[in-house]
Amino acid sequence: MGSKQFWDSQDMEPKRDYKFVLHLNSVASWIVKSVKRPSYTVKETPHKYLHHTFYYPAGVEWDPVEITLVDPISHNAAELMMDIVNQSGYTWAVTNPAGQSSESAATISKSASARALGIPEIVQVNSQGDPVDIWTLQNAWISSVDFSELSYDSDSLSELRLTLRYDYATFESKTVVNILP
Repeated sequence: MGSKQFWDSQDMEPKRDYKFVLHLNSVASWIVKSVKRPSYTVKETPHKYLHHTFYYPAGVEWDPVEITLVDPISHNAAELMMDIVNQSGYTWAVTNPAGQSSESAATISKSASARALGIPEIVQVNSQGDPVDIWTLQNAWISSVDFSELSYDSDSLSELRLTLRYDYATFESKTVVNILP
C-alpha cells in the first residue's frame, strides 16, 4: 500500500477554478463567465551606498481585476453597465428644445462610482457550495468596459469585459488549516 494522497481524505479537497460566485451589485451571478482574483505587487525603493544598491519594500499596489460577463437579452448586462456609469455621475450631453447642447455640472466621482458598483466579492466555494475563500474589493469602481465585437461569421455569445480598480482587497479564509497529520 502506497502513501496516502490528498484526495484520499474526506476532509481534503483541491480548490477548483470553476467553483466561484461573484457578488456584484445588480449583476446576476449566472452571467459571470470569469473573474481574475486580486493580485498585488510589492513596490521597491533603492538605496545606494558607495557602488552598491540595496532594495527595500516600499508599499503594496493592487492590480486591476478583470471580469468577463455574458450579455443576455433578458438581463441586459450592457444596460446594467450603462446604468452603473450613469449612477457614477456621468451625464450625456443633451440637446435642449432650442437645439443647443448643454451639459450637466455633475461629474464622475470615486464615491458615487463605488456606491453604484457596490462591494464586489469573489467567493470560491467547495463541492457543497460552501464558501472557502472570500476576496472583497474595497472602494472598487469600473475603470473600463469592453463590449465584444459583433460578427456575422461567429455564433459565440456576446460578452462584456470589465476592469475594476480598487484601493485594496481583503481576504477571508473559511477553511481550518490543520498542519498536524
